[in-house]
This record gives sequence, structure tokens and C-alpha cells, in this order.
Amino acid sequence: MLELLLFPAGIGMFLFSLQLLETAIGNLYSDHLKLWLQNFTGTPMRGICLGIFITAILQSSSLVGLMTLAFVGAGAIELKNAIGIILGSNLGTTLTGWIVTLVGFKLDLSSLFAPIMGLSAMGLVLIRAETPRHYAFQLIFAFGILLMSLSWMNDGVISIVDQVDVALLRSLPLLVYFLTGIVLTALIQSSSATMMITLSAMNAGLIDLTFASALVIGANLGTTSTIIIGALQGPAVKKQLALVHVLFNLIVSLLAFLALPLLILLVNRVFRIDDPLFELVAVYSSINLFGILLFFPFIQKLRRFVTRRFPEPEAQLLFIEKVSIDVPDASFSALEQDTANLMRASVQLNGWRLGLLPETLYERRLLLSDSVEKGYIRLKDQENKMTDYILDLQRQPLSMAQSVRAQQLLVCIRDTLFATKAVKDIHSNIKTFQLSSNKQNASIPTALLSSTEVFYRELLQALMEPSAFSVELLGQMLGRIKKAHTELNSFIYELIDNKVLEKDKASTALNINREMLLSGHSLINALEHFLLPGDEARTVSELLNLRS
Repeated sequence: MLELLLFPAGIGMFLFSLQLLETAIGNLYSDHLKLWLQNFTGTPMRGICLGIFITAILQSSSLVGLMTLAFVGAGAIELKNAIGIILGSNLGTTLTGWIVTLVGFKLDLSSLFAPIMGLSAMGLVLIRAETPRHYAFQLIFAFGILLMSLSWMNDGVISIVDQVDVALLRSLPLLVYFLTGIVLTALIQSSSATMMITLSAMNAGLIDLTFASALVIGANLGTTSTIIIGALQGPAVKKQLALVHVLFNLIVSLLAFLALPLLILLVNRVFRIDDPLFELVAVYSSINLFGILLFFPFIQKLRRFVTRRFPEPEAQLLFIEKVSIDVPDASFSALEQDTANLMRASVQLNGWRLGLLPETLYERRLLLSDSVEKGYIRLKDQENKMTDYILDLQRQPLSMAQSVRAQQLLVCIRDTLFATKAVKDIHSNIKTFQLSSNKQNASIPTALLSSTEVFYRELLQALMEPSAFSVELLGQMLGRIKKAHTELNSFIYELIDNKVLEKDKASTALNINREMLLSGHSLINALEHFLLPGDEARTVSELLNLRS
């Protein structure tokens, strides 16, 4: 009786080994994998290749799918390229079947897993935790558990064969196996586990290739449950990608199920594979390979279809509102884009308020407001959301570099809104001088705004072309606004000495000049911390003495 429990125990240990492998590989290579996922997806084809590669390493199409959802939500990956990753991940996950069939069913596992687990366990005990060598031993230990789980499943299935009339299983309709694969994979959240169960059943003679193929085809569809759950509470772009995943797996699985005899014939005749276990894995891989070839020419049409099905709301969300803090790399990518947008919108809003920049540079759609006041309220709301997001993110386990970057972005956000508020507070005073009948009084804001316009154009240029930014340019910008401030102060005092400017208006004029200088300092400080590394930004701040 206890032998019958070996099969479910083997399934449990197999799932545990996959989690342990995922953790070990993630700790050893996560930075590289996430960097590749984020930066090397310039085209759908590169996305497909990267999806195959990363999923082959992590052996979890669900994990790659969730990571892709996070980066798409952060705006770091375009939807059409993310579609490529999803298509590729389906093929990459089939590598598990090839490895396990080669190692797990062709070798005597009982003589392998014990020494592997024992020696790696010794390494885990002796090596300091959270070091690369410790994670390497964890990976080997997980592989040993995987081999042990396969041995248990094999032994458990053999005991089941003695208790079950195989003829009864073979009398069930093929559709039952297809649906069983869907439900089983949706429940255990692992198509790889369903594949291992099916291979074990085939190896023990419980089912033949046709029924086993129907099971894994169903598993191919059932694996979409993970990404559906991940996108339920997300923004439109996540739902768009989840819909792509469902459509791909649904269409490919249904076509494969209907054409199952042809698939098996293809594997037998074309690939000339005689071993039933390898035949099953070849069928599974062929399904996803043909699916990629079928869908690749229509990626752009598929993107247009899903974006119409789940359109973005008229009022665009912040990127951080699309990304969970559970994926720090995606979170920082979202924060970078939101901070750049906030800084650009602040300069444009000030330019709109002061009537400086051409209408084409205001990007009213970015501000999503029909008045300057509503624009400021919107930016203030964004500042609050971004600040809260960073504070929540800092409670996550971050690297030293990420912690420093979080502080830098906080400086950017706060200084940007300070600069916006400073202009907002003196705007009415500037208007009063501009409408003055005294030409000399009216010339005060003219001189001020002339230098401000040049400064704002330089800021926008630096934000749009960061590669052209340099510390020298920063010093030049600071020097110009200080020079303009000094010259205007001298002009105001000259008007006072000549009895042209009344004392109350003189005080207002000096305050306007001071607030514009502080606003400029804040924007330069924000730009500096956004475009320079943490240590360099602090050094430059001290050198330029921005707060003096």
C-alpha cells in the first residue's frame, strides 16, 4: 500500500526540486537573465530567441512569463517584442523533457541521486550561506532531488500498474486525456511536472504515445493559467500580453490535438525516432516550434488585435502603477521612465505657465490637463505616488546600488516638484510686472524669462539626449543662471537707486529673481542626480555647491 504513495510523493518532490532549481539559478544568474530580458529584445525575433534561452535555463515558462509581464508593465519591453519572448518560452520549457528522458529514464537513478544529494548537502552545511558557491551546491542538491523524484515516480507507477487494468485507461476517449492535461497543469502550475507524470506513465506501460501526446498538448494549454492570474489585476498592457499567451496556446493546442495522428507520423517518419519516450518529447517540442512558425508572421496583427481588445485608458497610468515592487529590476525601470517624464513635464508646465516654449513642446497629452493649474495638481499627485512607491520599494531586499539609486530618484522627484511650485508661487507677480505701464518695470520679467527660456531648452535637450550630457555642461548651465540672477539683481537695485522702482515692488522683484534661481538650482540638482551615478552626483553637488 505504501508503494502507491511513491507516485504522489514523487510529484511533490519534483515540484519542490523545480522551485529549488529556480531559486538557485535565480541567485546565481538573475542579474544577467533580467538584464538580457530587459535589454536584448530589440525585435520580436530576438525576443523569441531570448525567451527560448532564458526558459531553457530557468525551466519555468511561467516564471519567464511573469517576469515579462513585469517589464512590459514597466515600459521596458515593447509589447511586440514581449510577444516574441512568450512564444519562445513555450519552446524553451520543452528542454526539461529532453533532459529528463535522457537522464531520468535511461540511467539507474537509484545509484545517482544518493551521492549527488549527500555530497551537495555537505557543501551546503560547510559553505557560508548566500554566497555563489553555496547557491552552486544548492543547484546540485536540487538536481539530486529531481532525480530522486523521478525514481519515486517510476517505482510508484509500476505499483499502480499492478493495481489498474490498463485496458480501461485505453478505452477512455482521447478528449479526456486532453482535458486532464489542462486541468492537471492548471492545478499544479507546472507543465514540466505534467510532462514528467506522462513520461512515467508511458515508461511503465500505462498509456501509449497517442494518449500521452493528448495529455501534454492539454498541459500546453493549461500552463496559461499562471500568466492569466498574474495579469488579472494589472493594467491593459499586461492583459494584452496574457491574451496573446492564451491565444497562442489555445490555437496551437487545438490544432495539435486535431492533427495528432499527423504529428506522430511526422516524428516517426521524418525525424526517425523509435523510442516512445523521445517520440513524446519530440511531439511536444514540434507543437511549439510549429506554433512559433505559424504566429511569427502575424505578430504585428496580433499586437493590434489585443490592444483593441484591451485598450489603454485615456488617462495614461504611471509606469509604476503597472509594476509590482516584487520585481525590483522592473520597478526601477518604471521609476526611471516616470522620473524622466516628471522632469520633462515640470519644465514644460513651467514653460506653459510663463509662455516661454512653443506650443509643440508642451506635450499637453503628457500633462493631460486643460489648464496650468490642473497640470500642477496632476504632477503633485504623481510626485506623491512615486514617493510612496520608492518608500515601499526600499522595504524590499535591494542591492547597494539599487538603494543608492532609490535615494537619487527621491531627490529628483522632490527637487522637480519644488522647482514647479516655486514658479507657480511667483507666476502672478511676474504677470503684474509684465502688465505694468512702466516700461522699466515691465523689462524686469523680460530679462528674467529670456535667460529662463534658454535654460529650459538646455534641460529638455539633456533629458531627451542623455548621452550628450556632461559635468561641464552642468557647470555651464549653473553659471548662466547664476550670472542672469546677478545681472537682474544689479538691474533691480539700479532701478531702486534711481527711484524708479517702489520699495514694495522692489521686494517682489527681488523675490521673483530669488525663486527663479532656486527653481533653476533644483532642476539642475534633479538632472544631475538623474543622469550621474550616485557617488559622482554627490561629488558634483559639493563641487558646484548648488544650494548656496
